[in-house]
Amino acid sequence: MSYLCPKEMEIVRVIRDFTGNQITIVRFPEEVPEPIVKISAFCRDGAAGIDKPLGDRWRDFFNVAVAGEPWLDFTLADKGTALRQLSRILQISLENVMAIGDNYNDVAMLEIVGIAKL
Repeated sequence: MSYLCPKEMEIVRVIRDFTGNQITIVRFPEEVPEPIVKISAFCRDGAAGIDKPLGDRWRDFFNVAVAGEPWLDFTLADKGTALRQLSRILQISLENVMAIGDNYNDVAMLEIVGIAKL
């Protein structure tokens, strides 16, 4: 479920119709009835331009990464954390894991397997 606090209805159409997510509109994040695992900021003019001023303000508390041209993601865990846990659960050595990424939110995952190039 994607919970949205939209300033404009355009983002509702993007998330529901283009991305295909189920959505619920809330007025405030405090109305979300379950744990929040990620917050994404939709930056119409591109996330790269807002990453430094907005991201630097929150990097001490969250992993912050550009996750596609208009998206800036804030998470407590990153794909590297997920890859470590998955490989442990599946009992696969990280030396035997390959990762492929296409954006800055993939860097931690790529570093864990030994290669990080964007």
